[in-house]
Amino acid sequence: MENRKQEIRGVFTAFLRTLEQLTEEELNQLASGEGTLQFVPRKPSKKNASQNRLDPRKVQDIAAELQRANTREEAREILHRDPAFPKMGHLVELAKYLKVHVIKHDNREDVENKIIEFVVGAKLRSEAIQGLNLKGHG
Repeated sequence: MENRKQEIRGVFTAFLRTLEQLTEEELNQLASGEGTLQFVPRKPSKKNASQNRLDPRKVQDIAAELQRANTREEAREILHRDPAFPKMGHLVELAKYLKVHVIKHDNREDVENKIIEFVVGAKLRSEAIQGLNLKGHG
């Protein structure tokens, strides 16, 4: 119950701060019903953004799992089954850890494709090159 009182007190404090920021005209419009107040959530602060980051061990584990993938489809499945990776920011963290270049305008699919191509595609190309018979016989 005390916790709930604290929450209500916080709401009223925020409401009073908002009212204090209104001009006299805005306050009159609000009182007459000509104006309304609207809740707009703030963007997360840098402090909150750091709390949304992945544990570095998690990033390492996923990177290691991707390294073990034998196909692009298997790598994509790894990214899709992990609950951390619906968030674009977490996917970008993984890309940075792997030293995969991403740009601001890349969408989720682009980042996924770059990661998969960097990790699995490189391995597959290397295996294909090693499997070539360059001497032309045998």
